[in-house]
Amino acid sequence: RERKLSDVEAILISPDYSPNFRAAEFSAVVSGDLEAGYNDALAKLRSGSVSHVLLLGDRAILPQDLDEAALKGLKSAKVSIAAVCDASCKVATAAQITFPARSILESSGLMINRSHRLQYSDRVIEFPDGTEPHWRILAQIVQASGVTLMQAQDACSLTPSLLSSG
Repeated sequence: RERKLSDVEAILISPDYSPNFRAAEFSAVVSGDLEAGYNDALAKLRSGSVSHVLLLGDRAILPQDLDEAALKGLKSAKVSIAAVCDASCKVATAAQITFPARSILESSGLMINRSHRLQYSDRVIEFPDGTEPHWRILAQIVQASGVTLMQAQDACSLTPSLLSSG
């Protein structure tokens, strides 16, 4: 999905809600009609038929979609885990388990923009103690189930690790 931008914003920023989803496509983490998949998952969450939920990011559910039914579905799931940057966001308060993640300003790494151009993004500010990047939180959750997702220990080794795992 794209967000509406003012004339000034349109000069400076991308309308993408998730500007690095192209990298997720490139690395085969996601595929197909992402908006249809999102809407289907949201409908299942709202209906209360989802038993396990993993949300990565404060906007894993878009603000306009985060209604009482979605929050109730998140709270009623057998297991709900969220990795978020803002501890006061509704997702963090509804999830059973919340991990403190770093914001985009506190993270560095590679991104593939909407024009399929690879770009390096350096962190702008220091990250708070006790926080982790989303990719490391995901790797640790998977590793707790006995599976090694990746060997990377930092952002510099993440991309070669993902590319070599093919």
